[in-house]
Amino acid sequence: MKKKKTEADQALDEFFNSFIAKQKAAGASPAELAVQGDDLIKKLMKRFYESALAGEMDDHLGYEKGQRKGGKRGNVRNGTSRKKAISEHGELEVAIPRDRKGEFEPKILPKNQRRLPGFDEKVLYLYGQGTSQRDIKLQLQDLYQVEISQETISAVTDSILSDVKEW
Repeated sequence: MKKKKTEADQALDEFFNSFIAKQKAAGASPAELAVQGDDLIKKLMKRFYESALAGEMDDHLGYEKGQRKGGKRGNVRNGTSRKKAISEHGELEVAIPRDRKGEFEPKILPKNQRRLPGFDEKVLYLYGQGTSQRDIKLQLQDLYQVEISQETISAVTDSILSDVKEW
């Protein structure tokens, strides 16, 4: 028995089928289609994170963008700052909203966090397979075109060492 698709799944199918059809009509090869698809995923991720952060700011201030200023706390929006974050699809530059009083603490992409969910899991998987930190660094560079320091890899792997020893 086939599982009935939700409205969101149907919309995504339609979107991706349209994207693929347009790229094929333009003469894109399968390899080019894969690169363009990865670029599309990065753009969608960037848009998702920026939209979610804007929603967090609305909640924090108590009013939506474009409504009366000041909200319930007398605080207002104060532009955005750029943050480079590493995802499993490469590096994303995300616009993080700011408030005048500097009280906004994003939850979906917290301050000082540079790696998005999923990235650490890949590092830990490679480490768990017995891959050296040097090889992990080279694989991540090949896969995501991102420069990762050995200190970052160490920090990720060290975060689970106590759990592994305990287990």
